[in-house]
Amino acid sequence: MSVGTKVITLTSRKGGVGKTACTGLLARYFAEVEGKNVVVIDLDARGGVTSLFTDVVLGEEDLSIAEVILAASNNDNFQDIFNKAIFDTGLNKNKNWVDNGGRLFLLPSKPNLDKVLANAHYALLGAIIRETRLPDNVLILIDTGSSSDSVLAGVGAADIVFVPLIMSKQDILPVFETLRTIQIMQRKSENNKPVMGGFIINQPGDTQWEEEYINTYKLTLDEYRKESNLRCVSEDQFFFLKTSRLIRSGAYLDWGLRKDFYIFAKMLADTVQKA
Repeated sequence: MSVGTKVITLTSRKGGVGKTACTGLLARYFAEVEGKNVVVIDLDARGGVTSLFTDVVLGEEDLSIAEVILAASNNDNFQDIFNKAIFDTGLNKNKNWVDNGGRLFLLPSKPNLDKVLANAHYALLGAIIRETRLPDNVLILIDTGSSSDSVLAGVGAADIVFVPLIMSKQDILPVFETLRTIQIMQRKSENNKPVMGGFIINQPGDTQWEEEYINTYKLTLDEYRKESNLRCVSEDQFFFLKTSRLIRSGAYLDWGLRKDFYIFAKMLADTVQKA
């Protein structure tokens, strides 16, 4: 890994909270607006970000992040497999993108990933990233699944972590499970990483009950953060993304970068810069 490369993980123990959407928007911002080369690692066996970035369906013989981790587990040449598995999505050539020289690469996922992660050491992905030779000006984004193994591996490899969530009682327990995983990794860390980048609240509405719910959630999370000494980038820990049909369909990668998406992604990018 080149000096200065940052690893950004978007994770939660709950599915359906917008991890992939946030990963896609942030990856696009870095590539299109800042002109950076971005490597997105799909650490979800369901392959959400893989489906978002490509129409290709991987077969059993195709290489993915699962084969990279498996090779590293067996002390094989994982770097060679990494280089063969990763590919340029070509999204920067979309007619609705501004080409600033940035490119978007994908290290895809396959259904066998869950089994591979369950049998691999949680720190292996971080070691793979550190030891893989990457060019300068590269950012790595990890989109995890909701399994404990995926979250642990993604957080363990990260410099900075964002936790998407939705306004649902079913989301409360997974959020705190995720925070405990981040805390565990912070205690084990020798370089004060990963730091908490913040919470991304998806689908906020304009009703009074939603506003009250958000305020209560914010107070609870803020209190937990302070009492647990969770290391964070800043005191401002909350970001908001109002979803739309473009988000739900994944079409936000095909059209021009909307102002609200730009503002949201820039706030995350500015936080990454501080980490």
